[in-house]
Amino acid sequence: MGLPNLAVKFSFINLRIDDIIVYLLLLLNFKILLKWKFLISYGPFYNIIRLLLFWCLFTLIKAFIIGNEIDSYELTKSIGSLPYLLVIPLLINDNTYKKPFFYGALFGLAFFLFGIYSNFLNISDISSITRSSKLKDAIAFETLNPNSISLIGVIFSFILLLGFYSLKKKYFLIFGLIGLTIPFFTFARGMSLGILVSLIVFFSLRKIKKFNSLIIFSVSLIISFNILNVNNSLVDSATSINFSTGEGLSMRDILWKQGIELFEMNPLTGSGFSTVQFMYEKYFYGHMAHNILINYAIELGIIGLFLFLLMLGKMLKNQFRLYKKTKDEFYLIQFALLLGIFISDMSSQDLYLNKYSLIIFIIASLKHDDNNLKRLKK
Repeated sequence: MGLPNLAVKFSFINLRIDDIIVYLLLLLNFKILLKWKFLISYGPFYNIIRLLLFWCLFTLIKAFIIGNEIDSYELTKSIGSLPYLLVIPLLINDNTYKKPFFYGALFGLAFFLFGIYSNFLNISDISSITRSSKLKDAIAFETLNPNSISLIGVIFSFILLLGFYSLKKKYFLIFGLIGLTIPFFTFARGMSLGILVSLIVFFSLRKIKKFNSLIIFSVSLIISFNILNVNNSLVDSATSINFSTGEGLSMRDILWKQGIELFEMNPLTGSGFSTVQFMYEKYFYGHMAHNILINYAIELGIIGLFLFLLMLGKMLKNQFRLYKKTKDEFYLIQFALLLGIFISDMSSQDLYLNKYSLIIFIIASLKHDDNNLKRLKK
């Protein structure tokens, strides 16, 4: 994931190195994965994701029957992400892969940061980027959507912060915090807001027992405010919103209104999985809703939206309950970051059934022990 330009292109799909590794691990461990039933029944996420995937299949068949055009790119990308549901839990739970997984994320983030820095160096007038979010393309990689840069950075940070609590190595904490600054430096307004919310939630709920905890909190706030100062013009455009005209929302309010109209056309079952681009192009313009709730509602209807919110709600409730019960900050990190990513998705759709969303859901529902795995192996 840290080397997005290393990809093999097949027609309209970019098969990246992380995809190839996941597919190879799936083949190498296929017999083990078939025996490990906990991989498909692990926590509230796996219990509901199966229903959600079944519903996606149902709406996909419906879209094919009624003639709604299916986006082959999005469909292929979603299907190609399914092996992550099996392989990521294997990497985190099996002692053979656990340490390499966390250290791989550490080096991956280092390469990713270097790549972003190199992209910055190729920009002749860096100050011009702060005047418009459209100029974020200058920071992008060849095979990566500019808006995905901040998401990948946060995923790396998510993994490294959990690695800090699992392996007790401080450099995981340091790099994890550095990764959380990527949304600010890449001018991702929604994700920047989500990270700020995550920090506030984490330190509000956390009992500060040591002086260094207070220092970390203070340094995090100082860094955040300084980064926000760098993004001054973008912050103004994000906070100075005129809801009567939509100014400050980059016309997202228009897409949201159109999305609600599209949802009302098929409120129960939706227009079908991977059809949102077709629906927007047929009735309006644009190709996405720029809101996770509207996107689920358009394609999967009220039933699909309910399943998504049920899954997310149960995951948040479960990790918060575990934190209150154990006082283990591992669970508080999961709760705070998942909540922050969901808030950022009010202007995006990162949690819509692709490999990045599946990785987020999996690492956000982990338990901080190997007891279940040990019992199964015995």
